[in-house]
Amino acid sequence: ECYYFKQKRKIEKSSIIVTNHSLLIRDLKMNSKLLPEYNYLVLDEGHNFSDEFINQYTNEYDFKKEGFYIDSLYKSRNSILRRLEKNFSENIFYKDLAIYIDSLKLLLPELAENLKDNAEALKEHNTGYNPEKRITEEYFISEEFTEITEKIKLLLKAINKVYELFSKITQVLEEEDFFEEIFLEIKIVIQLLTEKNTILTEFTKPNFHTNVYWKKDTSMYSAPLDVSEIINRTLFVLKKSVVVTSATLTVNKKFDFITNSFGLDKEELLFVEAGSPFNFKEQARCMVMRDEISLNDMMEYIAN
Repeated sequence: ECYYFKQKRKIEKSSIIVTNHSLLIRDLKMNSKLLPEYNYLVLDEGHNFSDEFINQYTNEYDFKKEGFYIDSLYKSRNSILRRLEKNFSENIFYKDLAIYIDSLKLLLPELAENLKDNAEALKEHNTGYNPEKRITEEYFISEEFTEITEKIKLLLKAINKVYELFSKITQVLEEEDFFEEIFLEIKIVIQLLTEKNTILTEFTKPNFHTNVYWKKDTSMYSAPLDVSEIINRTLFVLKKSVVVTSATLTVNKKFDFITNSFGLDKEELLFVEAGSPFNFKEQARCMVMRDEISLNDMMEYIAN
């Protein structure tokens, strides 16, 4: 019996589930498809929750990595496209699909190289080089970046065509029970293409009021400037009760920072500030070494 489904059934029957911030936020992003339905939540280490939320809502598109993925669809003897070629080589949908896959195999490495060359040029002319470059409104309309966005638009057209052709092929496969396995594999490819397409589209129509954008090596990134509204809408509004705990929820003995980071109305909240049971004066000790270590005595251990 599949271990995953066995554990999933156990979770469904559980009264209390202990999980981490990462899985909790992923479940919120997927509209509660990972965890069982719940109405009550105790959120420990609440001061870290917003940071993890931003991490999960940060999108990355690595052109080099995506190029490897497209290659994998055809590379091995048992890959999806090789099996399709074996059974549907004369199918018009497959023939068109092969053409657009080839165009992706050219465009993705080319874009990866463009970003990499640009990074190398910056490094060469800037002694205080930072591998990450912010994509500002001014830089977005520059000649240098316009060349990249035009290629991204061509890439999007090819991805949309691949998505369309894969969808048509699944309609043919759906009628044949023999091809059920490859049918399911293609459905996964279609889902991945949809997700990546959404991320890539954002880089051609950026919203600089709500998001920040940057590039590094062969990747481009976007992240929300403020996740408070998303946290409130996807978590607090939907649950009957959420208790947030942490040893560091207050700043200057006020809860303003944490309530603002969660987009909460203070009038609807109950606050409890409990003193720490740890007596620092009596239970903590600061140790200072009396025998100083001279760096000169350590030179024989330091590599040239």
